[in-house]
Amino acid sequence: MKKHNNPPRHKRKRKFKPYWVTLYTDASFREGHGSWAYWIRSGKGRLVNSGPCPREVQTSNQAELYAIYKALETIKTDLPKTVGVFLNSDSLMACEKTPLGSALINGASKKWQKEIHKIIKEQNWEYRTKHIRAHQKVRDTRTFINSQVDELARNALPKESRPPLSTRIYGKVMKWWYNFKRFLSGR
Repeated sequence: MKKHNNPPRHKRKRKFKPYWVTLYTDASFREGHGSWAYWIRSGKGRLVNSGPCPREVQTSNQAELYAIYKALETIKTDLPKTVGVFLNSDSLMACEKTPLGSALINGASKKWQKEIHKIIKEQNWEYRTKHIRAHQKVRDTRTFINSQVDELARNALPKESRPPLSTRIYGKVMKWWYNFKRFLSGR
């Protein structure tokens, strides 16, 4: 029998090849306060994070762009062998305005758009986007992760800008009642 000099598979060093990263982002904005969240999937696992936006973020569109910026910064530092980024977002504006070559936005959002373009150029990444319809029933992995990221962003809002608990409970009760009525009428 022929002997091989190769160590067993479980003892071999793994070489990570360059890989694509799938990115899900969302933001929440209420009463002058914004928050962001992202979910990054790659060959090395997943990275999930959220937090409040800085005070200079004044609109929901700026918050969406800031979420993408924060995620790209994380990919740049934590996943250095990335060759491409595939963005999934429920913000149509973000999907249209973040790829390289897209027209610049007027106003304060331009700063975040330029920062995003700068990172993509520096890292020489391929960059693609896909719009996901927001607040849909969970039908597949994309809508599930989008709903999770949406919840992370809402929970990252500062407490003073969240709706009162009674409003949130009332909304859940009404949603339950509506679904219950639909169930009964389906008989």
